[in-house]
Amino acid sequence: MGASLSARTRRVLQRYPWTLVVGLACASLLALGLVDNARGPLLSAIMGAYSLNHTQASWFFFLASGAGLIHNAIFLNYLSRAQPLRLLRLYMGIMAFGVLILGITPLISSSYEVFLIGAVALGVGFGGLGVAQNACVQEAPAEFRAQSTALLHAMYGLASLSSPFLIVQLRTWGLAGDAQSWSLSFVICALPALALWPLISRELRESPSPIHLSGASGSPHPEAAEFQTERVSGEAQAAKRGAGSRGDQEPSPRAASAWLAACLLAFMVVAEVSISSRLVLFAEESRWPTATAGLWLTGFFIALTLARLSLAVGLWDRLERQATSMIRRFRKLPPDLRRGPSSDPSRRLRTVLWMAMPFLVIGLADFGWPTQASLTALMVFGFPIAMAYPLAITWYAQAFGASRQRVLSLAVTLQSAAAMCMHLLLGWGADHYGLRSALLVISLGSLAIALILLGPLRRLLRVEGAVIHSSTS
Repeated sequence: MGASLSARTRRVLQRYPWTLVVGLACASLLALGLVDNARGPLLSAIMGAYSLNHTQASWFFFLASGAGLIHNAIFLNYLSRAQPLRLLRLYMGIMAFGVLILGITPLISSSYEVFLIGAVALGVGFGGLGVAQNACVQEAPAEFRAQSTALLHAMYGLASLSSPFLIVQLRTWGLAGDAQSWSLSFVICALPALALWPLISRELRESPSPIHLSGASGSPHPEAAEFQTERVSGEAQAAKRGAGSRGDQEPSPRAASAWLAACLLAFMVVAEVSISSRLVLFAEESRWPTATAGLWLTGFFIALTLARLSLAVGLWDRLERQATSMIRRFRKLPPDLRRGPSSDPSRRLRTVLWMAMPFLVIGLADFGWPTQASLTALMVFGFPIAMAYPLAITWYAQAFGASRQRVLSLAVTLQSAAAMCMHLLLGWGADHYGLRSALLVISLGSLAIALILLGPLRRLLRVEGAVIHSSTS
């Protein structure tokens, strides 16, 4: 049975060579998510261990985001061109090293500054992995890319859901439940990353190319050949556009669209992370019982996971096709309208961002209603905002073609910058004006800016697409 399963697996990997790369990316994001989402539930323990206020505690997040920003800015060209699996192995190791520092330092030192060294290493790992994971998923053929991207980010939702439960269970078992041993939770969360590192190394040793593009006979399979054709044609179009832009001495509109796309992604991430990283503290400061405050964060991550899994299985595509079919029957519309909405991820992105807005208003504006209503709204906010990131990544992959890895590198860099500023401003605002007011300004403001940027970006990419189409026809 074992040999048969292994042979069947090898045949699947030969026929669909991109699945292993996507699978490793999903596993790595699951490992990253366990680490990342342990920080929120452990924040109160960190503040208690080092006697920190909100501003001082924000340096834990600020330095991690800042390290990722500086690293990605310096190594932008390398991140844009390196083989995705090599990036995955390198930054998985750096992330695991940083988490081990976070876990071991409190046991041997009482210095918060030494503890923050682990946050810096963690941020470098996060920054590189953000590029590597999205680049790995783009190895999938075009027809599977949207589902692969959604599946990748559903892994983060699954990790977000599992991490708080893991920490609660560790405390129940007495492994990391007191003031001296709480940091062991970080060590245990690092184990999946440490286990994954040799698997990626083995795949790199056995793989002569970024992905397996040929079968046992040496001839390319249809899926691999299609992927190669798509990549070569994209590179040819990019070269042609580059030659045209060098002939004209005007700024490249491609650069403008890349920066707009990166800024849009950064503000969406700020809107999501500002809530998820402070939801437990918000519940505790709203006089919710400390023992059950973490359940609101669990609910948030359940909503996030369900949203991304619904994208991964194509639920919204099927619902949209059925709705369009019903409209056609009633209104007798022409058949070519059937594919209109489904072919444009940016349209759906705009919808989910508008859907997220009222939940933030209900959850954070002080209208005098019960705390449970505010916390419920913030929990449900996780559903629409969770779909925004994978929809944006899918849209960027379609719109930027062969340039997508460079755009994603820029986006992750700006994402780190935005998160760095967000954590620092959120800590300062919570100390001076209260956590609710700080979240209202930062989360709602970020979401509003994302909606403002979305319109110009859609128009710019539409114009660039029309120019490319006319120049190649």
